Amino acid sequence: MTQVCVASGLLVQIYQSKGMKFLLCLLVATTLCVAAALAKSECEKQRKAALKAKEKWIPECTESGEFKPLQCKEDGSECMCVRPDGTHIKEFSSKIKSCGCHAHLDRVHAKSGRMVGVYKPQCEEDGTYKRTQCNGSIGSCWCVDEKGQKTNKTDC
Repeated sequence: MTQVCVASGLLVQIYQSKGMKFLLCLLVATTLCVAAALAKSECEKQRKAALKAKEKWIPECTESGEFKPLQCKEDGSECMCVRPDGTHIKEFSSKIKSCGCHAHLDRVHAKSGRMVGVYKPQCEEDGTYKRTQCNGSIGSCWCVDEKGQKTNKTDC
């Protein structure tokens, strides 16, 4: 017995007996055909087109069909940071190795714009957090780890 997803999104079980194949459609409402859904995502469409055209950049997608934050060219020479919908946060650069800080800063800008007093993370060119983070509005600085979380260290 084999289970496959068909284009309509149904989960189909294929049975084979004495050389004959039988199809059974599973109409259970809670059964999802994830593979069919992924094939329709924008990331998967762009990935398929890039593979076909043998592009230097092949989009990487999450299991849910969104773009992974860090997108790199096939040879690894340059990477960029993108939002889940694929729009660019940072363009291709040989310096980008991570998107944690750039994505964090992008979310802050989207929520608060240029509001005064809002903490905006400071990023290294490679996309990591600067070890010392400051909020000039309150005149305070602190040390952070690689995920941007405040640490107890006083010497960054």
